[in-house]
Amino acid sequence: DVGTIDVGPPLAGIGSHGAAELLQAIVDPNRSIEPNYWQWNITTKQNQTFSGIIIRETSASLTIRNQGGDTEIKTTDIAKRENTRRSLMPEGFAALGETGLRDLISYITDQAKAPAAPVIDETPKSGGPRDAPSPQSSPSFGNPAKPVCS
Repeated sequence: DVGTIDVGPPLAGIGSHGAAELLQAIVDPNRSIEPNYWQWNITTKQNQTFSGIIIRETSASLTIRNQGGDTEIKTTDIAKRENTRRSLMPEGFAALGETGLRDLISYITDQAKAPAAPVIDETPKSGGPRDAPSPQSSPSFGNPAKPVCS
């Protein structure tokens, strides 16, 4: 269940970006953030603190999302609301060093180059108006000792 909660932009296709762009996004995740992915810190009147992105807001409540899930907070319970203008993506990946970062970027770009798994349509097809219906097929494993053709 790791990574199943949307707290950042979708990463599909990220590997098609250049290595320099990927390096910048990994080492400095706060350089460019879409406003809908800014981290907010919400403090309640009961002195509870919640951090995450705001995914829904009404006059009665707001829902904040982070890696732990969604939390709905009544607006009447909010004491302080702070927009950090930062990403939820952790910092500190520079500590991986040159080799570690190069390996990470290679992995990301290699995933973009990997061929997609073929889609096999096993739906029986019907022919033209005068064609006989296709016979029902059943798995046939044959006898390996007996050749199918000679």
